[in-house]
Amino acid sequence: MALPYISNGQFIFDISYKDQDVNGAQTDLRNISCVTMYATYEARVEFNNSVQTVVVNSTDKKPLNASAWAIGELFYDVLQSTPCPAGFCYSESTFHNYSRDELSDIYHGTQIRSIRETLVYAMSGAISSFGSEGYFTTNTIIQETSLANVVYNQTAYIYIDIYFDPPHPKSKSS
Repeated sequence: MALPYISNGQFIFDISYKDQDVNGAQTDLRNISCVTMYATYEARVEFNNSVQTVVVNSTDKKPLNASAWAIGELFYDVLQSTPCPAGFCYSESTFHNYSRDELSDIYHGTQIRSIRETLVYAMSGAISSFGSEGYFTTNTIIQETSLANVVYNQTAYIYIDIYFDPPHPKSKSS
């Protein structure tokens, strides 16, 4: 099961899952709580003898700010504006008129949130009793990703179970 929510102005994503230990035995339910972070990514792609190698480095910046969703009229003044040589000419209203830099930051944050939601909502939802006749999957496609390991019974020709191996976050002391 996985669920995104907002807490203290941050985007949180909680996941509860079962994995399989190295000996193949089932382990207890595991839980991860993730905070969506701004990050800078650097990707280096090389081709040697038609073989592609990709090296990716990321640097966490700060938690993604969820408090902007509390602004009720976030884009009202933009919708009521007209184009002009300086960018936007705002209509007279009682709403806040954002500067060009503030609007750029807000639009950038909106784009980052859409990327976040593409990943988070695809993995949200629940799977229970996977592989049995009465299996139940709702609001998720995580079972279609490389994070999922399905167990296939070659005698019965069915999938009998599913385990997950999410990337484990870096250890941080509290």
